[in-house]
Amino acid sequence: MVIADGSSAIRPYLNAAFSRVSLDPQPIIETNAIEIMRHAAILENGITFLTPFDIEFERRAGRLVYVPVRELSHDTQTLVLIGHERGTSAIASVLAEMLKTMMGQATS
Repeated sequence: MVIADGSSAIRPYLNAAFSRVSLDPQPIIETNAIEIMRHAAILENGITFLTPFDIEFERRAGRLVYVPVRELSHDTQTLVLIGHERGTSAIASVLAEMLKTMMGQATS
């Protein structure tokens, strides 16, 4: 098991879910690096806890599988794009729409 360390945004959600089912996880790796979590899950045939967006390319390539955790399904995270105070540029708007589309595809 590879899990996010205490500095990661997802860790409080994991702690709450583990606590609700009285589970004391014994991870092999604790890290705040999504890349390490992905690669450890691929190379070591392990499991990790990431969002569909975090593994989209690996999922499409068949290297990882996303399995929703029912205990975490009520907890949501929000992705916020923050731009310069002058407002959003045209390229930032295009990027936001592309991300919105990719995230919608990843969750379906």
